[in-house]
Amino acid sequence: MRTIQEKFNTSLFLGELPKGCQLCHVGSKIVLFITGLCERPNYCKWYCPISLERRGKDLSYVNEIQINSESDIIAEAKLMNAEGAAITGGEPLFRYERTINYIRLLKTTFGENFHIHLYTNSINLTKLRLQELKSAGLDEIRLHPPLQNLEKVKWCITNKIDVGIEIPAIPYQYQKVKSLLRFLDKVGAFLNLNEFEITESNANYLKMFGFTLKKDTIAAVEGSEFFGLKILQLARPLKLNVHYCSIGYKDGIQLKMRYLRRAKNIVRPHEIITDEGLIMKGIIFQKNSTLKDLENLMHQLIQKFEIDSSLLVLNPEKLRLEISVAPLKQIGNYLKERNFNSGIVEELPLTGTNRIQMTFTPLELI
Repeated sequence: MRTIQEKFNTSLFLGELPKGCQLCHVGSKIVLFITGLCERPNYCKWYCPISLERRGKDLSYVNEIQINSESDIIAEAKLMNAEGAAITGGEPLFRYERTINYIRLLKTTFGENFHIHLYTNSINLTKLRLQELKSAGLDEIRLHPPLQNLEKVKWCITNKIDVGIEIPAIPYQYQKVKSLLRFLDKVGAFLNLNEFEITESNANYLKMFGFTLKKDTIAAVEGSEFFGLKILQLARPLKLNVHYCSIGYKDGIQLKMRYLRRAKNIVRPHEIITDEGLIMKGIIFQKNSTLKDLENLMHQLIQKFEIDSSLLVLNPEKLRLEISVAPLKQIGNYLKERNFNSGIVEELPLTGTNRIQMTFTPLELI
């Protein structure tokens, strides 16, 4: 009987991981969010984890960046040395032409080895579209189909696209998933189970149905992990590949690995990369200060404390000085005497004005 394998104690699987999951494990895939629209918003709203900022809106994102042109996609993929793309939504096939154009763009730019997988509810998946997606370069497809659409799994196998079903591990759906296991084992497809997630957008619905938050977590549904482990045990005598992916893995490992890849390509001399893949640096600011005030202070600090100019830079957009952490600690009293505030920030590893601040710690608390 097969042994359940694990990665990082939070990603559990039987057999082999799908290629898409293998690349996500090392953070080497861009996440290409096609649209926040889908065919059945009133049906799936009770479990859909998409944020309120994206749900029901026809916006596209590559990782955390809103797409304004195709060049945004290529630039982001290059910045993180991406080896593939995970296409998701909403429902990507709700904007079919956009989806297939992006697949062609990525394959043309990065070559056939750039691995692309796509999530779809399969409602708008036809045999012709499947052939077109395959011709465009789609390597792997993950369906979340209504039960009457299971035949579409066989279509994918016929077209020689790696195929599986990916669904949330919803407690109390044991018989449904048990039937899926038998079907997938018979036809030769994989099963991915994601830990059931509570978010701002679905929390009220889940509470109505009696689901609760798992202790010591901020987003996991109580009982989902136990359910996923139960399905893995059930699948041990079978042949199909089964993967259970926890929220802790997606947020704590997968996302971190993607951040680390990106951070290495954009970090500047005055910044450092944290273990979590965030960008850390010191900042100096003052309410109502002008750009000229900051420029004068920068020159004073460089002259008085002999700070390397590469470690102290002016950020005109945010009206602040940015400085390496080590010299900031040496000039704290000087800044305080001149009524300047300072501290340490951690930011998402994005470029330019896209930087999102995650933490701020005043210098006096360090």
